[in-house]
Amino acid sequence: MNEKMRSDGGVKSVQMAFDVLEAVAAAPDEIGVRQGSELVLHGTAQGKIALAFSRKPLLQQILRKPLTALTDQTLTDPAALEADIERARRQGYITAANEETFGINAVAAPVLDGTGDLAGTIAIVGSIQNIKATPDEAQVQALLKASLRISWNLGYDKMAIGNR
Repeated sequence: MNEKMRSDGGVKSVQMAFDVLEAVAAAPDEIGVRQGSELVLHGTAQGKIALAFSRKPLLQQILRKPLTALTDQTLTDPAALEADIERARRQGYITAANEETFGINAVAAPVLDGTGDLAGTIAIVGSIQNIKATPDEAQVQALLKASLRISWNLGYDKMAIGNR
């Protein structure tokens, strides 16, 4: 059964995540993902955040099948993907430079609800020249601040729930 993650947060699959909302910044070049687009979980920053912060055993389900390479930078080794997922949990964000599309990087963070469960992800996406493989600290901090603010609006309270 090829289930898919639904845009309403329900799990219909473990193969893809959906883009639900897009905000565009003023820039000479625009890079975007259409609403409803399916994002491969192991090859995108948003997907890796879903794998890292979901209470559901998504990672184990993904690892049951071979990981498909979208580019030669896509993580297809299960141990390397697991290390990336652990890094996402530790630092609260992850990148995916050149993993889904050459020349594109994304930095993603979780959006958590009032119970500490994953409600969604938030990401900045841009060309590798604007979002380096190791993103600028200002980009990371802006993303983490937005992630936390949205999470607070959904009732998330790290002090009440503890560090997930």
